[in-house]
Amino acid sequence: MSQSPLNEQDNETLNDYQSGWLATYGLLRSGRSWSGSERNCAFLNCGTDQFACVSSVTGLDFPDDARGVVSVDWDHDGDLDFWLSNRTSPRLRLMRNDIQNRNGFIAIKLQGTRSNRDGIGARLELQLSGSEQRPLAKTLYAGNGFASQSSKWVHFGLGKEAQIEQLLVRWPSGDIQRVTGLESGRRYTIVEGQHEAIGWAPLDRNISLSPSVQPEIEHTDAARVVLPKKIPLPLLRYKQFGEGPEQLIDTRGKPLLVNLWASWCGPCALELKQWTDHHSALEELDLNVLALTVDGLAQEHATGPEDAQRLLE
Repeated sequence: MSQSPLNEQDNETLNDYQSGWLATYGLLRSGRSWSGSERNCAFLNCGTDQFACVSSVTGLDFPDDARGVVSVDWDHDGDLDFWLSNRTSPRLRLMRNDIQNRNGFIAIKLQGTRSNRDGIGARLELQLSGSEQRPLAKTLYAGNGFASQSSKWVHFGLGKEAQIEQLLVRWPSGDIQRVTGLESGRRYTIVEGQHEAIGWAPLDRNISLSPSVQPEIEHTDAARVVLPKKIPLPLLRYKQFGEGPEQLIDTRGKPLLVNLWASWCGPCALELKQWTDHHSALEELDLNVLALTVDGLAQEHATGPEDAQRLLE
């Protein structure tokens, strides 16, 4: 976690802080990973005090610069699928769980009345019939990681022959709601204060996802930068040919295109001719064009304003 300087007069701390950001920007520009090119890790709860690393066997050990993972039963087949977000490409991955098994499940969606509408903060305790173990317990959170939110369906994975005895919902309001009559393999909506669950069935849908294909990009000398919002033009001054006074660039409330050119730039001469040829069309568009020469500003080119004048003539 970066430590912002508390005192602007602390030059040493401020310099270290700025150096850290410069190094970070350098990583971004070079396309390198903030995570040291570490592969993703996945751990399996063994039901004890230990976890097993199943990264490779699950196929989740991508070298992506991953940032967030959320779970959702995307295809409504009773098991959880994963969406992964990455800083690098691909920005999104869908990991669909297609493991074939006959284990049961139950999914619960909460609807608060006294509590918040989505039941955020509620704790659900599912007790299985004939089981002497502690009930399965889950808490509904608003946010499951960095900038990520899993589905608000609370999903319980069950055994093959599991029978549900009851479900206790401990609402944020303090109410404790006991719900019975639930069946494995189904989805229910539970409304705060109503002791009977409402069955829910997914809608018929056919959504197909295909891997993205990197399009062929035609390389050109043109570049375009789109700004997220308009920014005011700073006060810029220029001189016309001759010994006249400096002029202030004024847009006069109209779009202004500033074209930088030089006598040593071959394509620039063609561009200047194109501005002239399309002068009437530009006027109809109410677009002003200001052509500014940079002759005399580039140290690697020994040219000056007189060279620019000769090109125009």
